[in-house]
Amino acid sequence: MKKTSKHNSEPLATALNYLSGRYVLPSFQRDYVWKMEQIEELFNSIYRGYPFGAMLLWRINSSGNSPLLNESFYQFLFHYHEEKSNHAQNKISLLPNVDYWVVLDGQQRLTSLNIGLLGSYSKRARYQRKDNPDYPEYKLYMLISKDVENPFKFLKVSDIPTVSDCFPDKTTGEKWLLVKRIFMAGKARDLTRLFHLSTEEEDRVTDFKESLDNLKIEFSEMTGFDYNEATNVFVKVNSGGTILAMSDILNSIIVSTWKTENAREAFKDLVEKVANMGFSINTNYIVKSILFLHHTDVRFQIQGFTDFVIDIEKKWSDIKTAIIETFSLLKSYGLNHSTLGGYNVTMPILYYIYHRHIQNPATAAAFANDKQEIKKWLLSAILTKVFGGSSDSTLRTVRSVFTQKKDIQKLNAGDGTPLYSTSISDHVILPMKQGITSFPSGEMKQALGDEWYISDETIAKLVTETQKGDRYSLPILSLLYPDYDLTAVEYEQDHLHPMARYQQLPSGFATKANKPLYNSIVNLQLLQKTPNIQKGDKPLKDWVDEQTQGKDKKTFLDEHLIPDVLEEKDITDFFDERKKLLIEKLQNALK
Repeated sequence: MKKTSKHNSEPLATALNYLSGRYVLPSFQRDYVWKMEQIEELFNSIYRGYPFGAMLLWRINSSGNSPLLNESFYQFLFHYHEEKSNHAQNKISLLPNVDYWVVLDGQQRLTSLNIGLLGSYSKRARYQRKDNPDYPEYKLYMLISKDVENPFKFLKVSDIPTVSDCFPDKTTGEKWLLVKRIFMAGKARDLTRLFHLSTEEEDRVTDFKESLDNLKIEFSEMTGFDYNEATNVFVKVNSGGTILAMSDILNSIIVSTWKTENAREAFKDLVEKVANMGFSINTNYIVKSILFLHHTDVRFQIQGFTDFVIDIEKKWSDIKTAIIETFSLLKSYGLNHSTLGGYNVTMPILYYIYHRHIQNPATAAAFANDKQEIKKWLLSAILTKVFGGSSDSTLRTVRSVFTQKKDIQKLNAGDGTPLYSTSISDHVILPMKQGITSFPSGEMKQALGDEWYISDETIAKLVTETQKGDRYSLPILSLLYPDYDLTAVEYEQDHLHPMARYQQLPSGFATKANKPLYNSIVNLQLLQKTPNIQKGDKPLKDWVDEQTQGKDKKTFLDEHLIPDVLEEKDITDFFDERKKLLIEKLQNALK
């Protein structure tokens, strides 16, 4: 079929009607990523009469023998949910012998129109954890009681009186009208009669209604392209984006290239499995993992990637298993999304587990020594922040410890058949060096050099300033108590001198200035849950005396890293001694 391209336009109402079925998204298209503020600004722009921007559409016909019937396509979202929404939830089957328009560029804006005019937006409640089930629903309203530059705002449905489409704010008296009502109304006057609008309010609604009615969705329409050619067009149009966009584009190439695996749904399944373990990965992480495990360049680059991913599809099952095993191991250390922080730090662990084909690293007895070494290395890496920020160079450095440069064209499967085609020989890396039989933590520290460095002053601050429950408190305490198995038994962060007794301490100490020190690592230990409940608010000396009846007191104090200065009247000396003790132990662990 001859390839053609022409320019056209549709009224807004027609375009939105097509979003319900005739406009579709290809599997290589990115998920919806706009924030509520971006949608609000889009509607503010429409209200001011600014151009909407052109779309790029690929017109197809799903004839009875069309190979497109074997591809995956998705509907547009109406109701966005920050945690659950993705294209895989809206998969559709093409009807035979029907024309469809596949959106290659402009889906963020079109989806935003859908959400603002007809749907809703649910986002995680502020300051709540990602696994918190509270995702309140918001709908787009227009402020109609006064002239403002930006009248559009998402309002929480639960805050709106009796879920009203038009209401005055209780505090400010400002009057809000649901944007969906304006769009669906025949004329603004219909809303005036229904909601008793003033003349000025009707004028504002009329202006916006006219902006919507006059809005034309401009688009370029391509025909005669096959699926792979359309993918290439999508990549070229979107290849100038940010790093996040680049990872999405590489993901698009994977999705469109794999044949036996539905990459989009496979990635979604993996993300959910890892989320069930308390961590939060995304497509960015999966793509980077694939690059780190098998590609010479850990950065997001397009060139040479298509041929590379054809081979990677064969390895996906093993890659997926290794990622799951990696986070299972991290969970056994007591870590989660909040305490792990950045995810690049997991890459060397993933590489080791994957290329050594290690199964059940969290529980396998044969892996016990490696498990302890990885734990110490990982916690140290978290505290030194060596993988923070833009750490592609750090990833290249640590991976060089595992592998080496090679002539990949000489590799074969043992029968002379090349393992990799010439076209990707410059991009694929060898598996791990022979001879690496244990996790090379020392070699990685040496390769990183000054990047691994952490000053004595910083270590002292970690001990005296890190508060109970902070992101770094568990990693620090895990390093201080390395023999505690957080998998088999539940441990809690316990105040040695109970917080409940703070006001009973000697006068001059129990001040507001000293409370952060009292709540810091200096006064914390890891203690099993049941013994911690039994300990309660007992004074430290009473608890130690109780625990050491018939036992060697010095052994007990050494195990719990407690100096033999236990009386509350000696609290200042206790903190001085324990600070020295913990700093020395942490220095040895981190250096």
